[in-house]
Amino acid sequence: YHLLASHFTRSFFKMLLAAPISYHDFQTDDPQLHRSKVKYMLEKDIDDAGLDLTMTEEEYGANGKLLKTIPLVPGGDKVPVKEWNKKRYLTLLARYRLGLLPQPHLPSGICPQMRAVAE
Repeated sequence: YHLLASHFTRSFFKMLLAAPISYHDFQTDDPQLHRSKVKYMLEKDIDDAGLDLTMTEEEYGANGKLLKTIPLVPGGDKVPVKEWNKKRYLTLLARYRLGLLPQPHLPSGICPQMRAVAE
């Protein structure tokens, strides 16, 4: 047998322990996203930013048009992100990036790897 050195993220350990996952986990799991988006949103007033409860995956068609916008909640494209709910948006974003939110493009709604971990 050989030992395999590996590194697991804090959010992965939290999933194993059934602990809640939030935007705070980006600080260690994805420092670049934390610096560029999370920290900015937490420090600034975003009432007029024009955001909604969707996640945009950068997938473009041949004409350069964005093809994929995923609602983080049902009807998320109609829910504006404001000061009062920006932490909810960031937590939903964290859960989506970890495969913990329902994903309409998958038959079971949740990515199979995360379902296996949860079980």
